[in-house]
Amino acid sequence: MHLATGIAPRRLPTLLPALVLPLTVATACGPAGDSANDAPPSEPPSATESAAESGAFVDGPDLWLATLAYDDDGVPSLGAGRNVTARAGYDNQPRFLPDGSILYTRGVGERTDIWRYDPASDTHAAVTETPDQSEYSATPTPDGTGFSAIVVEPDSMQRLWRFDLNGSNGAPVFEDIAPVGYHAWADDSTVVMYVLGDTATLQRAVSRGLRTPGPGEVVDLFVQRSLNRVPGREAVSYMNRFGFDGGDFHIVGATGEPEDFWGGGLGPDHAWTPSGELLFGSGYQLASVRPANEGPRWNSGVTPVGALPDTTLVISRLAVSDDGASIVLVVDRPQN
Repeated sequence: MHLATGIAPRRLPTLLPALVLPLTVATACGPAGDSANDAPPSEPPSATESAAESGAFVDGPDLWLATLAYDDDGVPSLGAGRNVTARAGYDNQPRFLPDGSILYTRGVGERTDIWRYDPASDTHAAVTETPDQSEYSATPTPDGTGFSAIVVEPDSMQRLWRFDLNGSNGAPVFEDIAPVGYHAWADDSTVVMYVLGDTATLQRAVSRGLRTPGPGEVVDLFVQRSLNRVPGREAVSYMNRFGFDGGDFHIVGATGEPEDFWGGGLGPDHAWTPSGELLFGSGYQLASVRPANEGPRWNSGVTPVGALPDTTLVISRLAVSDDGASIVLVVDRPQN
C-alpha cells in the first residue's frame, strides 16, 4: 500500500456522536451487484401515482429526500427530510436530473423499471416499462438529452444502454462489454464501468455512438460499486476493496490515468456536493470529508453532518442535486 497526502483534519462538531466507520466490502451478487436485501418486490405499482403522505419507513429500500445547508466554509449539514417512496417494495439507485427531479430504480413484479420522482408536484411516473427486461442505475448523460442505465436483457446479457429522457430509443452503448454492474461518465463520451466477473474490474471505454465495439480498458481491480463523476473535473471517484481501514479511495481521469488516492474507511457508497465535499453514510448517520491538497490522508477530517430520525435504518446509496440544495438517501432496515 502506498502513501499519499490529502484529507485535511477538521474539528468535529457536536451535532452527532463520533462516527464509527464500518469496514464494508461490496459483493456482486445481483443484476447490478446488489446484496440479497435488494431483491425486487412482487407488487406491481401503477404507471403514475402520488407519493405517500407518511414519512415513515415501510419496507425498503426507500428514498429519503432532504435539504442540505452549508456553513461559511462550505461544510454541509443535513436538514429536514421525508420518505418519498413509502411503500412496500424496491426503490433504489437514485440520481438527480438537472431540473431537480430524480430518476430511480423501482421494482415491478419480478423485474425493475426506471421511474422519475418530481419533488415539485410530489408525483412518481414510470419512464421505462419493459416487460421482458430490467433496468438499473439510471444516470443522466453529460449532454443532457437522455440517461444511461444498466439493462438485464431477455437472454440475461447485462450491458450499458442509453435512453432518451422519456425512456424511448433504448439501445446498448457498447456492443461487447458485459456484464456491467455500475457506471459513471468521466466526460461527454468516456464511461468508467464496474464490470462483474470472478474478479470485479474497473474498465474505461469511449463511446462513438450506440453499439460501439468493445472491449474496455481495465484500469483497476477489486473495486466497489459506487462510481461518481468528480465535480469540476473529467474524472470518476471510487473505492478499492483493499487498503487502509476497509478500502482506499481513488480518482481516475477520463484518460484512465490515476489522479488521486487516499486512505479509505468511508464505506462503499459516496456522493459529491458541487463544492467538492465528499458525503457518505455510516449507519443512520451522514458524514463528510473534504479532500485537501496537502496534509495527512488517513481517515482524518471526517465530519458528521446529520442523521436519520430513525436510528434503526442504514444509509447506503446517496445522490446530491446539481445545485447542492437537496440530497436523496437510500435507507433500509438491516435484515436479522
